[in-house]
This record gives sequence, C-alpha cells and structure tokens, in this order.
Amino acid sequence: MKVAFKYRAYPTQNQVKEIQRHFQIHANIYNKTLDTLDNTNNSEWIGNYAMHKQLTQWKKSDENNFKQVNSKAAQQTVNRIYDAIDGLSALKQKGEKVGKLRHRNQLTSIEYNQSGFDVNENTVRFDKIGKIPIEKHRPTKGEIKGVTLKHAGTGNWYACVICEVEELPELSIEDIEDDSVVGIDVNVSNLFADTEGRKLESFYNYLEPELSRIKKEHKNLSRKEEGSNNYKKQHKKLSQAYQDLVNKRDDILHKLSNWYVKNYDLISVEDIDSKELSENGSGLGKYIRSQAWSRLVEFIEYKASQAGIQTLRVDPRNTTKNCSNPDCNEIYKKSLDDRVHSCEECGFETDRDVNASWNVLFKALDSFDSERLGQGLSELTPVEIDTSSGSSSIEEVPLSVIAESGSPRL
Repeated sequence: MKVAFKYRAYPTQNQVKEIQRHFQIHANIYNKTLDTLDNTNNSEWIGNYAMHKQLTQWKKSDENNFKQVNSKAAQQTVNRIYDAIDGLSALKQKGEKVGKLRHRNQLTSIEYNQSGFDVNENTVRFDKIGKIPIEKHRPTKGEIKGVTLKHAGTGNWYACVICEVEELPELSIEDIEDDSVVGIDVNVSNLFADTEGRKLESFYNYLEPELSRIKKEHKNLSRKEEGSNNYKKQHKKLSQAYQDLVNKRDDILHKLSNWYVKNYDLISVEDIDSKELSENGSGLGKYIRSQAWSRLVEFIEYKASQAGIQTLRVDPRNTTKNCSNPDCNEIYKKSLDDRVHSCEECGFETDRDVNASWNVLFKALDSFDSERLGQGLSELTPVEIDTSSGSSSIEEVPLSVIAESGSPRL
C-alpha cells in the first residue's frame, strides 16, 4: 500500500518564482487536456496513454513551454483529469448529481512520479527546479515512488513523499482471543463508543473554538474587496484557521487509531458514508460532518494493514435497534433521546451506544465461519450496565485526555 510522508519545505524566493511558473505551465497542460476531451465525442474518446502521446506532440511547439517542465510530472497532471473523471463516474453510478470539470487558472501542486526527483536527508531535488530544503521530522518507510510539491493556502510549502510499504499478512482468526477483539459504533451524540464501554467526546464540542474562529475569519473575509492585498491577507488567515482545525482533529484520530491497532487483533467498524448521511435531511449534517468518521476508519485500516491486524467494515443497519444479548433477537426502534437500551423481551439493559458497538462486533464475527473462530470468540457476551439511575454509568472520555495521553482508556 502507498503512504505519504508530509514534510515542510523551504524554497528560496527565486525557487518560489520558478515553482509558480511551473504551476502555471501545468495548469495550461491541464486545461489543454480538458479542452481536447471536451472537443471529442464518445466514438473518438482519447484514453489516458493516448493523451500522453498527444502531450509529446504539444511539447514540440515552443509557444506553450510544455517542454520546460519535467515530462513525468506533466504526465501526472494529465492523469489528474482521468482520475477526476473516474471519481465523477463512480458518484454518478451511485445516483448522485455530478458537475463537470472546469479549467484551472493555476495549480497549487505538482507530482513527480518514478523519476525526476531525489529525496535526501535534508533536501528534495526536483528536476528543472533544484534542491529544496525540507524539515524531515521522521524517516520515510518503504520504497519511494514519487514526491508531490504543494503550496498550501496558509502560504506554507510541503513535500509529500509517496512510499510503497509492505502490508503484513493479517493475523489468522484462529489465533485471535476474545480479549483482543473490539467493536466500534459511531454516533452523533459522541465520537464513538466501543465494546469495552468507552465513549469519546464529540468532535463538534472539542473543535468548537476552531469552528468559531473559522466563522469569524469567514465574516472578516466577506468585508474585504476581492483581489485586494487585504483580501489576500485575510484569505491566508482563514486558510490557517482551517489548517489548525484539521491538525487538531487529525492529532486525535492518529492517536486513537494507533492505540486501537496496538491493543487489538480484530477491529470491527461500521461502513458508513458520512457524506451521504450528512445530506439525508435529518438536520444533523453539521454534526455528522464534524465527526470525521470516515477518516477515523481510514486511519485504522491503513495502520492495521502495516501491523497485520484484522479490520472489518460491517453494514450499520439495525445496529442501534437490535438487542446485543446473543440469546435475544428483538428489535426496538429508539429515538435520539433514548440513551439506554432496555430490552422488554429479555430484560437486558446497557448503554444505547455500547449495545450498538456489540452488534457491530457480532456482525463482524458472523462473517467468519464459526468453525474458524478462536477459542471463546463465538461465546462473547456483552456486560450488563447498571441503569437504575435512569442513565448508564458510562462516562464520556474528554478528547483533551486523548490529546495529552494518547490513550482512551477509562
């Protein structure tokens, strides 16, 4: 699998001018590719590699300056068009409305693939640009496949080194014990709950200062004249506010995913489309978008693949409604206000979200042949939690605790 290592880059002023000139040439390549495709009908469709041959022909003209940039990087810019088309086609097949690709005035990144670059201890050399100092705060792993040079809206420069890392074989299900499996249920009221009874504070609450700052910077930007120096300065402030929010959120997600991969051999999660769920008209869109559920799952999956840990996505249907008592098959519809699962059929009571997390785990285990399950896995039973006070005894873990300790352990 491919993993990106992101490093701060520090080009000189002369290099910045040259990079921006390259960005403009790449934007022209992007736009010419798009124009070429727009002017063809379905019977004359030009494929990806055929377009690379067109690019070779375009380079023969001195007026477009295409030969002044690295050839592999130019091909990657062409590939962006086809990758975007594939993405739009996939969304269209799902029934979603999609727009069309638009021309770009300037790109903010270029990708060197296979050749035209050298990654050293403190620098990255880009063909036709030169050596750029980087802050290499951690070493790369695996075989280096490419480097992307990127200019962020905050004004910072980054070199993203793309590496191919080895995926370890997943631990056999027969070797997994009952104390090394976990189910995770994501929900709106908190980030998630798991089968060990841990509930994490909502990202929406944790990121409130950053969300308020973004709202303020947006308001300030609306008061500036577009294109003016003050507008550009304020736009950088807004970009920095967004970046600070992402950094704070991803710091938590990295620490959580690391902790679960280190402590469990099988991790089951819900297969949820956050984008689709946020647009379903429930009125909870802003809460769902702030939770970054999909990103959490991505972090868990790619880290687990490097550690040989089993991860399974399961269908989220009825995980909240089903009673997690293995001896009971009752289904109860609950409102968002119902925070306790209390089964009228079997009398089992526990926290609503913990109940759902057990159903997520059981769905994952059901995907395996029962004869292959490790000792005791097929006999896992959720623990009943005291709800006599009218609410469960489970307490939320503040995300500030995760930020400081790196552990969600209660």
